Amino acid sequence: MLNKFIGRVKPAVSKIEKINDRAYYARCYREHAVQEQWILYEAFAGRGILCSPKAIFDALKRRVEFKGYRHIWVLDSMKAHKDLIYKYKNDPSVIFVERHSKEYLKYLAEAKYLINNSTFPGYFIKREEQVYINTWHGIPLKKMGYDMPGGNFTSANTIRNFLAADFLLSANKFQSDMYWKSYKLEGLWNGKVIETGHARNDVFWSDNRESIYEHLDSLGLLGSRKKKIILYAPTWRGDDFSKPRKEADKYLHFIEEMEKKLCSDEYQILVKPHQQVYHQIEERSDIKGKFVPSSVDTNELLSVTDILVTDYSSIFFDFLATGRPVLFYIPDLEEYEDTRGFYLPLEELPGPASKSLKDVPQWITNIEDVQCEYSTLYEKNVRWVLEHEDGHVCDRIIDAVWFGKDQSVCQQRVTEKPKLLLYRGGLSENGITRSFMSLLNIIDYDKYDVTIGVEYPGIIPGDMEKLLSLNKNARCIVYIPEASGTWKELVARKKILKNGVYNDEQWEKVPVEFFKWDFRRTFGGSQFDVIVEFGGYSPVSSYLLLQAGNGKKIIWQHNDLALDAKKVIHGVKPHEKNLNTIFYLYKYYDKIVSCGKYVMKQNMKSFATSGTFHKFTYARNALDIGRLENDLKQNSISGTDLYGQTREWPDEKYINFVTMGRMSTEKNQLNLLRGFARLQEQYGNVMLHILGDGPLREEMMQEINELQIRDKVVLTGQMEYPFSYMKRCQCFILPSLYEGQPLVLYEARALGLPLIISEFSSVSDSITEGGQYLIGNSEDEIYEGMEAFMKGKVPEYNFSADEYNSEVFQEFEKAVLG
Repeated sequence: MLNKFIGRVKPAVSKIEKINDRAYYARCYREHAVQEQWILYEAFAGRGILCSPKAIFDALKRRVEFKGYRHIWVLDSMKAHKDLIYKYKNDPSVIFVERHSKEYLKYLAEAKYLINNSTFPGYFIKREEQVYINTWHGIPLKKMGYDMPGGNFTSANTIRNFLAADFLLSANKFQSDMYWKSYKLEGLWNGKVIETGHARNDVFWSDNRESIYEHLDSLGLLGSRKKKIILYAPTWRGDDFSKPRKEADKYLHFIEEMEKKLCSDEYQILVKPHQQVYHQIEERSDIKGKFVPSSVDTNELLSVTDILVTDYSSIFFDFLATGRPVLFYIPDLEEYEDTRGFYLPLEELPGPASKSLKDVPQWITNIEDVQCEYSTLYEKNVRWVLEHEDGHVCDRIIDAVWFGKDQSVCQQRVTEKPKLLLYRGGLSENGITRSFMSLLNIIDYDKYDVTIGVEYPGIIPGDMEKLLSLNKNARCIVYIPEASGTWKELVARKKILKNGVYNDEQWEKVPVEFFKWDFRRTFGGSQFDVIVEFGGYSPVSSYLLLQAGNGKKIIWQHNDLALDAKKVIHGVKPHEKNLNTIFYLYKYYDKIVSCGKYVMKQNMKSFATSGTFHKFTYARNALDIGRLENDLKQNSISGTDLYGQTREWPDEKYINFVTMGRMSTEKNQLNLLRGFARLQEQYGNVMLHILGDGPLREEMMQEINELQIRDKVVLTGQMEYPFSYMKRCQCFILPSLYEGQPLVLYEARALGLPLIISEFSSVSDSITEGGQYLIGNSEDEIYEGMEAFMKGKVPEYNFSADEYNSEVFQEFEKAVLG
């Protein structure tokens, strides 16, 4: 009982502690001055004094201009780094703080200079007065950013950090293009890439070899200085950077195989796991003296390494500066290439590559022959990888950042394209999401720079799939739910979300500064020409986007919203409070865009005032032709319907009526079931297929049972390929009580299905001359419409999806830019 209670309480306490910490962080960056001579360094989320941040730190410490500066190093654990802290105990200019601690939050908010080789946490906000230098941690062999499968999600915090940065450090043109292209910074980011080499590579031109040996010796890693060091440095495996697969046993097996085949008097073998991997295995006793701790700087280790064995880790690029041999042991090559992909073809690597461990000792035994064989490729890689390396990289970086010198090494890439932010929020399966995804597929990306804003995907099935399938021409920024605010602001935010905002007095209680900072947290210093709140139902998104700078603010209307606000489901009005808030906020937007001309007129009647009348316009929903075409290629069907039965294609023996949409009051599916029940009594060879799901599912199932038509109605649920299913039916019916501009009608037209449509108020936006059979929405009228199809009275028509989309895009351009 006690354990159960503790299990419930602990998460709540942890949540409060996090909120309290973020409130403290908010006070620091709002109320405390930036300290001009404070520099905060973080490497690999606090794994030690490492990588390029270390190199810059060492260089700054050597220069007299920075004598009065305070250097704050972030550590993931003060206890784990006792020796490091002791090393600097007599240097008052060096301070250590634990990541996520109160001290960390203070320095993160107040230090003038922030230097990181990875990313700051999701709650981090860079103040305008701060200077953020992101050094990154390697030239990529593996695909990065949006080039990765799943990049929209896995790169969420990285792109957020890059947009906040003032400077990104680059070793060469290839890495610069990674920033501009793979992370899609070109055209939006206002910072500079400093392309002048890797700061961490200056160590290869230094004379501190002896001190490095002493450090390794103190860790029990150096058997004899006469032996050549073979370093095995594989990258991490896994789908989630925070959860790498544990590989310790495989690494130990590597050492055993090398020791069997190689002379122990000549070589010693060390393993340098990826930082994330070492963090999970460091307590194992069997790795001591063999595995190099993550607190040891990799490039210092490389400088004393004689032979490097790696896989697809970018570590080998740095090692080229030594001129020593590199070997590639890649046991899972095909798997990794399929899941992640590479930029550099394996045949262009500067050394031999194999999946077999047996090849590695053979290469080492004949290392001079291997070097000779690969000398041309080695030199070719050296030329493009090390084009700027000369031992003075840190000096050039310091001159560019602190003194504005040597600007020839700095790059900026701006475009004249209008910058659009299209914010959808959640990606739940509904008409708005489908309309959004379709719109993204008709935009002219040669003409516009497009950023998509979406919420962090939740546990709703399909959310992640949609996130990853958004048009690749746009950059996707995921809102990370780690907002920081003072307690006063957080309480105010909670109140306005609970109670709504319907008048000027309530508007005064909106924590505007909170939303301003949160926009900056999410989008950095990005400036957009047009900001579109495409969802149109979320007060949170609306508050956030109203603080998006000087760009034109536009909000969408996907329905007759006065009716939607009154909609009742299970005795409640789910949209009433949120929509009433949205209605009040209209006056702060520059344009209000409906999904059709008639819908616009209805919304104008309901909401237009003398101050907003001129803001109303419309743009119809686009068709996703590519998705339709892809669906129609699918010849197999999988999954189960809402009854748990295996799905099957519509039976050709029957006349199959089909509808698709959310199971909700306005879709009028209960009357559809009743009308169909009468039809099947008269015509035995008919079936009804309802695609979709929603809050009325149970009520509809109950109605089906009461009507005794269970064997004639198929409830498919949400389907991955709905249009291939629809195409196998003979007639589409939409019996709705009200709609905006139902996209499903145009999808059915593109499939060539005969249409039966109820005369909802905005139907004039969705019909073509002679292209449908119109009915009322009662049970009798729905029955009459389906009977009309059985009698051949539902007309055929011609429809061009391409021509339709061309018209829609012109309407969109006029609405957002006119």
